[in-house]
Amino acid sequence: MSADRDESDKFRTQFDEIWERTKSIMERGRDELVRATKASVAQLEKAKLVHDQNKLFQKLGEVAFELVDQGRIAADELRPAVDKIKEVMRRIEAEGGKVAAEAKAASDAGRKSGSRRTTPRHDSTDESDL
Repeated sequence: MSADRDESDKFRTQFDEIWERTKSIMERGRDELVRATKASVAQLEKAKLVHDQNKLFQKLGEVAFELVDQGRIAADELRPAVDKIKEVMRRIEAEGGKVAAEAKAASDAGRKSGSRRTTPRHDSTDESDL
């Protein structure tokens, strides 16, 4: 009977050791997860602040552009940037005109060919039907 008791005590001791090691590993894992979560939250908050800062700089830039362009403030340092922005704006407008013209041409071409077959026949491989 004593042998059974010794075996049982030995098993219980081994189990307790394994259990303590497992708890220790789980606690370290939990602690690391908490640290990683806090770091992620801090990074997210910083990213949000940087985004807010960028939006504010953009708004400031828009206001400064308008003021310099209207001559309400004289800022020689800003004039080259204002001129460059205006040039880009002109180019955007010109490209918009090209897009509109291309869209109209495509639409007109589609109307002119409206009486023609718009889907290829499946019984022929002749490219002239496409």
